Amino acid sequence: MDALNENLKEHTSVGHRCRTSVETASGRRFSDLIVLIGISGVYAHGLCTGLADAGIACCCLSGSGDLTAVLGVADSVLLVFPETQQANVDGWLADLRRDRVRTALLISDSSPQAYRWGLATGAAGVIPAQAELEDMISLLRSALHNRTVLPVSVVEALARATGAVGADLTDIERRWLADLAAGRTVGELARSYLRSEREMYRSLSRLYRRLGVANRSAALLAAQRAGLLT
Repeated sequence: MDALNENLKEHTSVGHRCRTSVETASGRRFSDLIVLIGISGVYAHGLCTGLADAGIACCCLSGSGDLTAVLGVADSVLLVFPETQQANVDGWLADLRRDRVRTALLISDSSPQAYRWGLATGAAGVIPAQAELEDMISLLRSALHNRTVLPVSVVEALARATGAVGADLTDIERRWLADLAAGRTVGELARSYLRSEREMYRSLSRLYRRLGVANRSAALLAAQRAGLLT
Protein backbone atom coordinates (compact mmCIF):
# COMPACT_ATOMS: atom_id res chain seq x y z
CA MET A 1 0.00 0.00 0.00
CA ASP A 2 2.80 2.47 0.84
CA ALA A 3 4.39 1.87 -2.56
CA LEU A 4 1.08 2.55 -4.27
CA ASN A 5 0.55 5.74 -2.29
CA GLU A 6 4.02 7.00 -3.16
CA ASN A 7 3.49 6.09 -6.79
CA LEU A 8 0.34 8.19 -6.89
CA LYS A 9 2.07 11.18 -5.30
CA GLU A 10 4.88 11.01 -7.84
CA HIS A 11 2.54 11.05 -10.81
CA THR A 12 -0.20 13.46 -9.83
CA SER A 13 2.26 16.26 -10.52
CA VAL A 14 2.45 15.27 -14.19
CA GLY A 15 -1.29 15.10 -14.59
CA HIS A 16 -1.90 11.34 -14.61
CA ARG A 17 -5.55 10.40 -14.30
CA CYS A 18 -6.92 6.87 -14.53
CA ARG A 19 -9.46 6.49 -17.28
CA THR A 20 -12.95 5.36 -16.26
CA SER A 21 -13.89 4.38 -19.79
CA VAL A 22 -12.16 3.28 -22.95
CA GLU A 23 -12.20 5.58 -25.96
CA THR A 24 -13.31 3.56 -28.96
CA ALA A 25 -13.64 6.48 -31.39
CA SER A 26 -9.87 6.84 -31.80
CA GLY A 27 -9.64 3.44 -33.48
CA ARG A 28 -6.81 2.34 -31.21
CA ARG A 29 -6.69 -1.37 -30.47
CA PHE A 30 -4.82 -3.20 -27.71
CA SER A 31 -3.38 -6.69 -27.97
CA ASP A 32 -3.50 -6.98 -24.16
CA LEU A 33 -5.31 -4.81 -21.64
CA ILE A 34 -5.54 -4.93 -17.85
CA VAL A 35 -8.83 -3.69 -16.42
CA LEU A 36 -9.19 -2.82 -12.73
CA ILE A 37 -12.75 -3.41 -11.49
CA GLY A 38 -14.21 -2.49 -8.11
CA ILE A 39 -10.94 -0.90 -6.97
CA SER A 40 -11.08 2.74 -6.01
CA GLY A 41 -9.16 5.68 -4.60
CA VAL A 42 -5.44 5.90 -4.12
CA TYR A 43 -4.96 2.15 -4.52
CA ALA A 44 -6.51 2.10 -8.00
CA HIS A 45 -4.71 5.23 -9.16
CA GLY A 46 -1.35 4.03 -7.88
CA LEU A 47 -1.69 0.59 -9.44
CA CYS A 48 -2.95 1.92 -12.77
CA THR A 49 -0.09 4.41 -12.92
CA GLY A 50 2.46 1.73 -12.08
CA LEU A 51 1.13 -0.54 -14.82
CA ALA A 52 1.22 2.29 -17.36
CA ASP A 53 4.81 3.11 -16.40
CA ALA A 54 5.69 -0.57 -16.91
CA GLY A 55 4.32 -0.36 -20.45
CA ILE A 56 1.14 -2.30 -19.70
CA ALA A 57 -2.09 -0.81 -21.02
CA CYS A 58 -4.73 -0.48 -18.32
CA CYS A 59 -7.93 1.28 -17.38
CA CYS A 60 -10.19 1.49 -14.32
CA LEU A 61 -13.88 0.60 -14.40
CA SER A 62 -16.33 1.00 -11.55
CA GLY A 63 -18.73 -1.63 -12.85
CA SER A 64 -19.89 -3.67 -15.82
CA GLY A 65 -21.13 -0.78 -17.95
CA ASP A 66 -17.94 -0.30 -19.96
CA LEU A 67 -16.85 -3.93 -20.02
CA THR A 68 -18.38 -4.63 -23.43
CA ALA A 69 -16.64 -1.56 -24.85
CA VAL A 70 -13.34 -2.75 -23.38
CA LEU A 71 -13.69 -6.12 -25.10
CA GLY A 72 -14.33 -4.25 -28.31
CA VAL A 73 -10.90 -2.60 -28.32
CA ALA A 74 -8.70 -5.39 -26.92
CA ASP A 75 -7.79 -8.84 -28.18
CA SER A 76 -7.15 -10.15 -24.66
CA VAL A 77 -8.30 -8.73 -21.32
CA LEU A 78 -7.20 -9.42 -17.73
CA LEU A 79 -9.79 -8.34 -15.16
CA VAL A 80 -8.29 -7.49 -11.77
CA PHE A 81 -10.64 -7.22 -8.81
CA PRO A 82 -10.86 -7.84 -5.04
CA GLU A 83 -12.28 -11.12 -3.77
CA THR A 84 -15.45 -9.34 -2.62
CA GLN A 85 -16.32 -8.70 -6.29
CA GLN A 86 -16.12 -12.36 -7.36
CA ALA A 87 -19.88 -12.95 -7.61
CA ASN A 88 -20.43 -9.68 -9.49
CA VAL A 89 -17.69 -10.41 -12.02
CA ASP A 90 -19.03 -13.94 -12.58
CA GLY A 91 -22.39 -12.39 -13.41
CA TRP A 92 -20.87 -9.87 -15.82
CA LEU A 93 -18.91 -12.55 -17.64
CA ALA A 94 -21.80 -14.98 -17.99
CA ASP A 95 -22.68 -13.82 -21.51
CA LEU A 96 -19.22 -12.82 -22.70
CA ARG A 97 -16.54 -14.73 -24.57
CA ARG A 98 -14.50 -16.14 -21.72
CA ASP A 99 -11.72 -17.27 -24.06
CA ARG A 100 -10.70 -13.62 -24.41
CA VAL A 101 -10.95 -12.83 -20.71
CA ARG A 102 -8.74 -13.93 -17.83
CA THR A 103 -9.08 -12.88 -14.21
CA ALA A 104 -6.73 -11.98 -11.37
CA LEU A 105 -8.01 -11.98 -7.82
CA LEU A 106 -6.74 -9.64 -5.09
CA ILE A 107 -6.95 -11.50 -1.78
CA SER A 108 -6.88 -9.93 1.67
CA ASP A 109 -5.64 -13.14 3.31
CA SER A 110 -2.39 -14.61 1.98
CA SER A 111 -2.87 -18.05 3.56
CA PRO A 112 -2.61 -21.20 1.40
CA GLN A 113 -6.36 -21.69 1.84
CA ALA A 114 -7.03 -18.26 0.32
CA TYR A 115 -4.79 -19.06 -2.65
CA ARG A 116 -6.53 -22.39 -3.08
CA TRP A 117 -9.94 -20.74 -3.10
CA GLY A 118 -8.76 -18.13 -5.59
CA LEU A 119 -7.38 -20.76 -7.95
CA ALA A 120 -10.63 -22.70 -7.67
CA THR A 121 -12.50 -19.71 -9.09
CA GLY A 122 -10.45 -20.08 -12.27
CA ALA A 123 -8.27 -17.01 -11.70
CA ALA A 124 -5.02 -16.86 -13.67
CA GLY A 125 -3.52 -14.80 -10.88
CA VAL A 126 -4.08 -14.81 -7.11
CA ILE A 127 -2.31 -11.85 -5.58
CA PRO A 128 -2.19 -10.48 -2.01
CA ALA A 129 -3.72 -7.00 -2.01
CA GLN A 130 -0.90 -5.82 0.27
CA ALA A 131 1.88 -6.90 -2.12
CA GLU A 132 4.55 -4.37 -3.06
CA LEU A 133 3.82 -2.50 -6.26
CA GLU A 134 6.78 -3.99 -8.16
CA ASP A 135 5.79 -7.53 -7.17
CA MET A 136 2.15 -6.93 -8.06
CA ILE A 137 3.03 -5.65 -11.53
CA SER A 138 5.24 -8.69 -12.13
CA LEU A 139 2.46 -11.06 -11.02
CA LEU A 140 -0.13 -9.28 -13.15
CA ARG A 141 2.16 -9.41 -16.16
CA SER A 142 2.45 -13.18 -15.68
CA ALA A 143 -1.33 -13.58 -15.32
CA LEU A 144 -1.83 -11.46 -18.44
CA HIS A 145 0.11 -14.13 -20.35
CA ASN A 146 -1.77 -16.97 -18.62
CA ARG A 147 1.05 -17.90 -16.24
CA THR A 148 0.20 -18.41 -12.58
CA VAL A 149 2.99 -17.60 -10.12
CA LEU A 150 2.69 -18.74 -6.50
CA PRO A 151 4.97 -18.44 -3.45
CA VAL A 152 6.97 -21.61 -2.79
CA SER A 153 5.44 -21.88 0.69
CA VAL A 154 1.94 -21.88 -0.84
CA VAL A 155 2.87 -24.52 -3.42
CA GLU A 156 4.30 -26.74 -0.66
CA ALA A 157 1.19 -26.30 1.48
CA LEU A 158 -1.12 -27.07 -1.44
CA ALA A 159 0.92 -30.17 -2.29
CA ARG A 160 0.68 -31.42 1.30
CA ALA A 161 -3.08 -30.89 1.26
CA THR A 162 -3.61 -32.91 -1.93
CA GLY A 163 -5.89 -35.84 -1.22
CA ALA A 164 -6.90 -34.49 2.18
CA VAL A 165 -9.84 -32.32 1.11
CA GLY A 166 -12.29 -31.86 3.95
CA ALA A 167 -10.16 -33.65 6.55
CA ASP A 168 -10.47 -30.72 8.93
CA LEU A 169 -14.22 -30.23 8.61
CA THR A 170 -16.33 -30.35 11.76
CA ASP A 171 -19.22 -32.78 12.21
CA ILE A 172 -21.76 -30.02 11.70
CA GLU A 173 -20.07 -28.88 8.49
CA ARG A 174 -20.25 -32.45 7.19
CA ARG A 175 -23.97 -32.51 8.05
CA TRP A 176 -24.46 -29.27 6.13
CA LEU A 177 -22.86 -30.85 3.07
CA ALA A 178 -25.09 -33.91 3.41
CA ASP A 179 -28.15 -31.70 3.71
CA LEU A 180 -27.16 -29.68 0.64
CA ALA A 181 -26.57 -32.90 -1.29
CA ALA A 182 -30.08 -34.00 -0.30
CA GLY A 183 -31.44 -30.86 -1.96
CA ARG A 184 -32.22 -28.78 1.11
CA THR A 185 -32.18 -25.01 0.65
CA VAL A 186 -30.07 -22.55 2.62
CA GLY A 187 -33.26 -21.28 4.26
CA GLU A 188 -34.14 -24.79 5.43
CA LEU A 189 -30.65 -25.26 6.82
CA ALA A 190 -30.87 -21.94 8.64
CA ARG A 191 -34.11 -22.93 10.34
CA SER A 192 -32.84 -26.41 11.23
CA TYR A 193 -29.62 -25.09 12.76
CA LEU A 194 -31.22 -22.05 14.42
CA ARG A 195 -29.39 -19.44 12.36
CA SER A 196 -30.47 -16.49 10.27
CA GLU A 197 -30.25 -17.03 6.52
CA ARG A 198 -27.55 -14.38 6.31
CA GLU A 199 -25.47 -16.15 8.96
CA MET A 200 -26.05 -19.48 7.20
CA TYR A 201 -24.84 -18.06 3.89
CA ARG A 202 -21.71 -16.75 5.60
CA SER A 203 -21.04 -20.09 7.29
CA LEU A 204 -21.44 -21.94 4.00
CA SER A 205 -19.15 -19.46 2.25
CA ARG A 206 -16.46 -20.20 4.84
CA LEU A 207 -17.06 -23.93 4.34
CA TYR A 208 -16.71 -23.60 0.56
CA ARG A 209 -13.49 -21.69 1.03
CA ARG A 210 -12.07 -24.41 3.25
CA LEU A 211 -12.88 -26.92 0.51
CA GLY A 212 -11.06 -24.70 -1.96
CA VAL A 213 -14.14 -23.94 -4.05
CA ALA A 214 -16.38 -20.95 -4.72
CA ASN A 215 -19.95 -22.22 -4.77
CA ARG A 216 -22.42 -24.93 -3.71
CA SER A 217 -22.13 -27.09 -6.82
CA ALA A 218 -18.33 -27.15 -6.67
CA ALA A 219 -18.47 -27.88 -2.93
CA LEU A 220 -20.71 -30.91 -3.43
CA LEU A 221 -18.49 -32.19 -6.22
CA ALA A 222 -15.38 -31.78 -4.05
CA ALA A 223 -17.15 -33.44 -1.12
CA GLN A 224 -18.23 -36.37 -3.28
CA ARG A 225 -14.73 -36.88 -4.65
CA ALA A 226 -13.30 -36.77 -1.12
CA GLY A 227 -15.79 -39.36 0.11
CA LEU A 228 -17.50 -36.95 2.48
CA LEU A 229 -21.01 -37.79 1.29
CA THR A 230 -20.92 -41.55 1.79
